[in-house]
Amino acid sequence: MSSLGYMLPAVACLCWLQGAGNARPWEPQRSVRPQGSALACKAPLRPELRKRFEATMDEGLTLLGHGQYRQAQPLLQQAVRLDPDDVGARQAHARALLTLGYLHWNRALVVQALEDVRHALWLQPDTPALVELAKLLEQLIVRMDRLAGRRTKPARVEPKPSARPDKVPGQHEAPRPHKAPGV
Repeated sequence: MSSLGYMLPAVACLCWLQGAGNARPWEPQRSVRPQGSALACKAPLRPELRKRFEATMDEGLTLLGHGQYRQAQPLLQQAVRLDPDDVGARQAHARALLTLGYLHWNRALVVQALEDVRHALWLQPDTPALVELAKLLEQLIVRMDRLAGRRTKPARVEPKPSARPDKVPGQHEAPRPHKAPGV
């Protein structure tokens, strides 16, 4: 085999590696479908489902905007079930879960919110709002894990008995005179 025959596969391999080097391994990749979704591509919703989805989303977003997270969460969850590949529905559901998880210090809700954001990032990579939301959720999970070990209060230490020789047990000390301020 000539030297050109050996060089051709090496050049092809280098070109392939150069193209693959642009992918960020820590971000979701399009080659693997997120868990829980069996569809290979997004199919349009039937008109009756689209109406239900839009009504549910509108009501959920209104409640979310008014700060009623507990009431908004089930509606946004239903919207995600109706259209699992809608990025806006997943982001709104994640916001509701994040807030509820933080207010009630519930790690499971925060993890569920992170799953929603990761799925949305898989659908629309490099969306700045989703990237920031994912970072925030990851930091909150780390903080919850770190503080979980500090929840127990230290044992209360009993004061040591007085070591003063002039004090007899059961005898009260005379009150100390108070000094007037500025004296």
